[in-house]
Amino acid sequence: MDPTVEELLLQRAAAGFPIPARRRHGLPAPIRELHRRVLGHFAATGEPPPPATLVAWATELGVGLQDALGRLVEADLVEADPTTGELAGAYPFVANPRGHQVHLTGGLTVQAYCAIDALGIPAMLDQDATITSHDPLTGVPITVEVRDGRAHPMPAGVVVGYVIDHRGAAGDAGDAGQAACCRCPLINFHVSPATAQSWQQRQGVRLELLAIPHALQLGAAVFGDLLRSPDSADQDPSGAAATASWTIAARGGRPDDSLTP
Repeated sequence: MDPTVEELLLQRAAAGFPIPARRRHGLPAPIRELHRRVLGHFAATGEPPPPATLVAWATELGVGLQDALGRLVEADLVEADPTTGELAGAYPFVANPRGHQVHLTGGLTVQAYCAIDALGIPAMLDQDATITSHDPLTGVPITVEVRDGRAHPMPAGVVVGYVIDHRGAAGDAGDAGQAACCRCPLINFHVSPATAQSWQQRQGVRLELLAIPHALQLGAAVFGDLLRSPDSADQDPSGAAATASWTIAARGGRPDDSLTP
């Protein structure tokens, strides 16, 4: 039986990668608010906030920017150089293309770190989107339309290869590291389970192959609540994001697999 979303969340936490909401839970409220503003800027513009904007926000919030960015990097919530204020990304958004584009209904395109990050953005922003990517083995283009909480992939047999523990993959240093460099490059869309299995053999890593509706649920659980105010609870008791009004259609139409608030 395929693992449930809750089981996948527990497995990734055990491997050293709890969901972002849980990673920021212990940070001071001003730093959590800085993180929320960074995400909001990415969502509104598709780009990271410039250092001058970060300085102004940090001053308003009463925190030192270098210290705040350092703590966000340490919590693996952003990819940044704290000394210069340059941001490379804030999960699920990344400044430079990684091969997973999310085209929002208003015309803006944002870049995602990986397939699950891309699938989490519609829930996070509470809007429909079109995701474009490609199979890392064959290069075949892949499109996933997300409409009203349901995902429609093309080709129809698309799966997501999801890695729980990247250690042992080709070129891996053997520690947890930042997700941006260690896990994200291994989490991709594949045109079929067969190409995913061939690719994982080349990489020397074991993947969980997730059908697109299942992967959409996981993306919503990981990222759905990150734009909530830092003064509110960051996650429900299970550790999954409470996805507000955004309801994910049940995997296989089974009510017990739906992710609802």
